[in-house]
Amino acid sequence: MGIAGAGNSGTALAALFAPRLAMHFGWQHVYGFAAAMMLLPLLVMVIFAKEPPDIERQPLRQHLSCLFESDGWTFNLIYIITFGGFLGLATFLPSFYYSQFHVTKAQAAASPYLQL
Repeated sequence: MGIAGAGNSGTALAALFAPRLAMHFGWQHVYGFAAAMMLLPLLVMVIFAKEPPDIERQPLRQHLSCLFESDGWTFNLIYIITFGGFLGLATFLPSFYYSQFHVTKAQAAASPYLQL
């Protein structure tokens, strides 16, 4: 769940900081900042990650056997509902606040994360 939490925090941080950065630098630069932030983990992986030794070779059938386990499908469904719900709510609320309460887009984007 740590990796899933890291993915959720990235979405929250982007929604929190992107409108403020756009007000100062413009949306084109915000995409450049996001691309630069995505390059950091890529560089860490390229420099420090090593390929494990391939000791045992498994046939394709054994690799695909995980698709027939019911626990995997159950956990996947739970993850889809929770993460999809989070993303849906995180992307809908700023639009709702902007249209219903007539706040600025930067205030609307920050509000779901500041009222925890």
